[in-house]
Amino acid sequence: ASISNQVYSAKSENDFILEAREGRTAEVVIYDDHGEFSQTSPTFVVATTEDTLIMGWQGSTYLLDWIADFAFNPVNSPELGEAATGIKGSGSFFSHIASDLLIHQDKIKECIENKKRKRSGQENTRIKKIVFTGHSLGGGLANVAHLFVQAKINDETSFWSGKDLSLNTVTFAAVMSFLDLDEVECENKEANKLMKQVEESSCNIIYGPDVVPRVYAHIDYLHDVLKAGANEMVDAKISKLMFGLRGIVKQKLLSLVQEKIKPLVEIMAKYRHIGSMIYYPSDKDAGPLKLQDTGPFHGAEKTNNDETKFHFYSFDKYEIKKGNVILTLKEAHSYFPHALSLYVPKKDE
Repeated sequence: ASISNQVYSAKSENDFILEAREGRTAEVVIYDDHGEFSQTSPTFVVATTEDTLIMGWQGSTYLLDWIADFAFNPVNSPELGEAATGIKGSGSFFSHIASDLLIHQDKIKECIENKKRKRSGQENTRIKKIVFTGHSLGGGLANVAHLFVQAKINDETSFWSGKDLSLNTVTFAAVMSFLDLDEVECENKEANKLMKQVEESSCNIIYGPDVVPRVYAHIDYLHDVLKAGANEMVDAKISKLMFGLRGIVKQKLLSLVQEKIKPLVEIMAKYRHIGSMIYYPSDKDAGPLKLQDTGPFHGAEKTNNDETKFHFYSFDKYEIKKGNVILTLKEAHSYFPHALSLYVPKKDE
């Protein structure tokens, strides 16, 4: 959580303040903001703490990051070896992760083989675990990285093969990265095996009405959010002189968005979250719920009363704070990983 939170504000590896639990030491060994390409490529961070290596990615901060969020053209990837034909995911996410792992493969290998551990007390500690993490866009990237590394471990010709490593993904408000396996028109036993390995060791922690985890498949939810928040979006853009035209402008906005999204709905609806969804309805509830993403609610279904399904939690079930839809959604999306971070920077830091 600390890495997913601090990666938004850090400018170098020295800016991270990682307070490992139980007196353990932690350090950032890779910090890559991609230099002149930072506005199109999320920052990538690798840290170690005793026997654990953590890979983290920054979430959406620039306009082009949001474009990457919606660049959901489904593709296969040769990085997945024998499983490649049976798994499709975001082309943007696949290319980002393939690039980051390629560029930093030597340093990651050194960490795993314990050749270069800077901090005293870690020199003789072998890496046994890898955790992938990120918030929002970064969470979607972390899911892909987990899949890619697990595929390499399964490949007997890879450096990763034979490494006794446990892999886990913990993301926060992650967007969807993969198509539902049932939507891929290719039967592939290796793909089923690989996806099951990743699903069993992944979780996405989400909060209340956050719209980002509903991207892409939950079209009805996205429509309801847009409809409820359209007046606020319009008010932010029009002058007081044009306020009387708000209703017309709102309708034009909704029509425009629907016109642009309609041809993509069939593709968007095929995406799914993998692994467990740890859902906190609000900060007033006693504890989280474990949900499963089975896709959007279909009108043909007779009922929508299964509280273990992600689509059960429609937008109309949430309280809108101070009548402000945009504020409510912003606070929900930023609630994690901030709330779980061991170190929370002050405003002036």
